[in-house]
Amino acid sequence: MLSKTIKDFLGVVILLIIIIFVVFLGTLYFTQKTDDIDEASGCEKSGPDAYSVIVVDNTNKLTYIQQKDIENRIFDIVFNALPNDKIVIYSLGNMLKDNSDIEKINPIVELCPYKDGKKASELLANPKKMKKEKIKRFDIPIKKALEGIIKREQDSDYSPILELIQKIKVTVLHKVITENKGIQSSGKKSVKIHLFSDLLQHTSNFSFYRKDNLTQFLKSKKFDKVYSNLEGIDIVVWQLINTEVGAKVSKIFYDFESILRKMNVRSITRRNIEG
Repeated sequence: MLSKTIKDFLGVVILLIIIIFVVFLGTLYFTQKTDDIDEASGCEKSGPDAYSVIVVDNTNKLTYIQQKDIENRIFDIVFNALPNDKIVIYSLGNMLKDNSDIEKINPIVELCPYKDGKKASELLANPKKMKKEKIKRFDIPIKKALEGIIKREQDSDYSPILELIQKIKVTVLHKVITENKGIQSSGKKSVKIHLFSDLLQHTSNFSFYRKDNLTQFLKSKKFDKVYSNLEGIDIVVWQLINTEVGAKVSKIFYDFESILRKMNVRSITRRNIEG
């Protein structure tokens, strides 16, 4: 029969084990706890931590190699995003031949990646169920949207690149850009536009096809019409080669960069799409 001292000692040990276990569960809970999730977007209701806006210029039919390279690059962007990074995808051609009405070009996808359960504790969550939910509510919609955009067969009459960038700034990015202005550099949310395009703007405001004078355009009322203050926005240009236009790829990029610099873009990076 155990003595009272031993019983007391075992009682203390059991109590300590219980306390340690409760603390452990509490730590797991608070380190994995997030804000409430918006069911429609998969983003936290308090707002996304970063924004990646993807614009695919499918106003001209893409070659097979271009399709595959664009798909690979976008998958790299999308599937490396963190759970509360918002992904927004646009089709510049808008699946229409007459795509001149910028109001009708709306996001095809506006989602945050759902957590895939890799870092989830089985004590507090169901990792397998989380993975299935991510595939169903994020992976599949992204893949379906991209397939429709990239494999589009019909050309469009216009290429309203500048007008769409303006709309994106005003409708999608205005709030986060405004909030970033009052935050120190280390705390600012990342805001990027990934532009997959040959950069051949073609609307009534400005057209590379008509060989409009760039210097005159930058001083004109037509520039004022498409102008948007892009301060705080990083633009990554994934440049496509368009064989229908004689101008060199580097010259087209330089001219387009001049327009974006005039709009105060924070940074612009150029990368090439094969094909």
